[in-house]
Amino acid sequence: MVSTPISSVEEFRYVIGLSRTREEWLKALDQALSPQENAPSRREQRQAVARQHDWEGITGRIAHIIARRLGMDTQSSRLASDGVQATSRLATASEM
Repeated sequence: MVSTPISSVEEFRYVIGLSRTREEWLKALDQALSPQENAPSRREQRQAVARQHDWEGITGRIAHIIARRLGMDTQSSRLASDGVQATSRLATASEM
């Protein structure tokens, strides 16, 4: 994976090639397609980072924070694991 060095991806520079110039992009793309970068251990490292930042995980954490602030039970495994539905339930609860 290759990106421009924007603030939202800087922390992932260990799994993303960051490039500013055309030459840097070409070099980073070559590196990204190399056998070393596509070894199972490197793929797993990138996939682990992606799993930590997937949409369900992010919305689940947001729902947990909102529920806590509303005084709702945050121990519910459904709240923690189903961020989209939990966020919807929280929106309904806050409208009451």
